[in-house]
Amino acid sequence: MSGLKVPPDNANRAPRTLQGPPSAYRDPWLTEGWFARLVQDWRPEQSKDFPSVGSRWAIVIILLVQAALSMRLLTANTTFPDEGLYLFAGYLQVTHQIPLSQLEGLATWFSGSPEVYPPAGAFAAQFGGVTGGRLLSLGFMLFTTGVLYAVTRRLWSSRMPAIFAAALFGWLGSVQFLGSFATYDAMALSLLALATWFGVRAVPCRLPARLALLAAAVVCLAVANATKYMSTLYDPVVVAVVTLAIWRVRRWPAAVFAGCAMAVSTAALVVESYRIAGGSYQFGIKFSTLTRAMSDTSPKLVLAASGRWIGILVVLAFVAAVVIERHRNRATTLLVLVLAAAALLAPVQEARIHTTVSLYKHVAFGAWFACAAAGWILAYAYDAPNRSDRADGRKRRLTLGRLIAVLAVTGSTAIGVISSTTQFHNWPNSNAATAELTTLVKPHGEYLAEDFDQFTYYLRDDIPLAQWWNTWSFNYKDPRTGQELTSAAAYATAIRERYFSVIVLDFQDTDTTDVAIEKDMKEYHDYRQIATIPYTTSAGPGDYYFWIPTSA
Repeated sequence: MSGLKVPPDNANRAPRTLQGPPSAYRDPWLTEGWFARLVQDWRPEQSKDFPSVGSRWAIVIILLVQAALSMRLLTANTTFPDEGLYLFAGYLQVTHQIPLSQLEGLATWFSGSPEVYPPAGAFAAQFGGVTGGRLLSLGFMLFTTGVLYAVTRRLWSSRMPAIFAAALFGWLGSVQFLGSFATYDAMALSLLALATWFGVRAVPCRLPARLALLAAAVVCLAVANATKYMSTLYDPVVVAVVTLAIWRVRRWPAAVFAGCAMAVSTAALVVESYRIAGGSYQFGIKFSTLTRAMSDTSPKLVLAASGRWIGILVVLAFVAAVVIERHRNRATTLLVLVLAAAALLAPVQEARIHTTVSLYKHVAFGAWFACAAAGWILAYAYDAPNRSDRADGRKRRLTLGRLIAVLAVTGSTAIGVISSTTQFHNWPNSNAATAELTTLVKPHGEYLAEDFDQFTYYLRDDIPLAQWWNTWSFNYKDPRTGQELTSAAAYATAIRERYFSVIVLDFQDTDTTDVAIEKDMKEYHDYRQIATIPYTTSAGPGDYYFWIPTSA
């Protein structure tokens, strides 16, 4: 154990080695014996880059503020369509109401396995409705912030960078949003964070324990990828961070071995899981992630939106990469560059397919890594090394550095509060529309609505999933000719046959289809409008329009 080296604080300073009794560098819960010898704890003396920060309550305060920022959004709006869909799918599994064939049907278009997050979200929702599902996401995001604190503290051997990193991430707008959003994003991100922690924690361990921790990291990555397919984009980042962290301490042969073993194992596990998942899952992965349809938003607008949401921490992370190059070795410089570059993955990917549909959620994934680098530069600015000489010039620089650090955190938080509030009102409040629809439910009815997912969970006991239809796509067999119809012809024929018990239109994303459906109803005189329910979103006011067959 005495031969284990830690990263040099300065390129011109000789590397330090751990000294003193083994118990001085051991986690409190480790006991004497073979396990303590197997799992060494790399915890050298306080880094000389930063002063000792004795308070252990900082992370608790950060988590409490993060919880408060997310909890203000818990009841700010009704379910987003994705929330209703995943909670409803999970509810069907928890209550054993969905056959395997229908579950495979969901897998063909879900962005994550319907068997991973949805049951967990539905289980939480059993104890608190949609709010319960959102509280589960809050738990995942608080855990993710805590893991970031632990990882950053190990990377820089100090609490101060960890405190700044946790505050930057935990109070970010996207994180506030995900902490009150009942989808699989929070769970997938927490698993990516846990995989990174396992890898960084493996750095000081002897080979058997190191391999066990790296294996745990690989498993976490595979489960994260199954939870949300998009998270596979960050697998190389986790592997690179772990490899460079090992290189800093054990030099490149051990790092290359660990990195290759982790990369090959992760790839093999993901590919094998994809192979045995079956055609439904393979189609869903391609449809939702690998070959996702391109939209018409310009890349410039995508990158501009990303800059508004995470621009501050991206700049800080790359500044850290420039500054740290003068103080640390090559492995540490590359590590910070990888952490900073991770924040660009989601914006570049979304710009490639010209969309911002999921951008606000996805930027949190890269931000988690970038905050570990940004935390270092803010700590450095707040109280850089060797500041014991308090000459007037040094005092001014110290004051300026602390002001910059505080303004960076508070500015990012303020932007986050505004943006997360706006994002949470991007969809209509469906309370009134759900109440109206509840009065129109009848046995064996068929229901057409653009975003029916908003209603599915609330009406889970009244309307089976198979009886919902949307205005995005529709197939219908003409009962008179037996011909299979699609799109506009299918809607028109179904309306002529009075197939739908209730039609709900809001003229939003599928405005062209909605107009055509309204025209068909007026042309055939088979439906009458019975209600108009107003709503307001961040984009402005709108209305839900309800139609039922004239014979009803």
